[in-house]
Amino acid sequence: MDDLKYLGTIIKREREKENLTIDEVAQLICSPRQLIRIEHNDSLPNVWTFVKICDRLNIDYSHVIMESKLLFITLNDFSTP
Repeated sequence: MDDLKYLGTIIKREREKENLTIDEVAQLICSPRQLIRIEHNDSLPNVWTFVKICDRLNIDYSHVIMESKLLFITLNDFSTP
């Protein structure tokens, strides 16, 4: 699951690209506080929440997962001596 720990980073980037606020994305999906925790990579969303957030942002779930895994690999490559 470590390779999914950057899901929030990707979600935040996509939300900002769409010029949406935390409240707009969280509406009827989760609390704004929960979305903030997800975006800060403090919490992983459950499957239902993840799918609903991706739908709201008009992004493909697999794209978000793949980008999160790539970011994990890239950041770990830089931290390995």
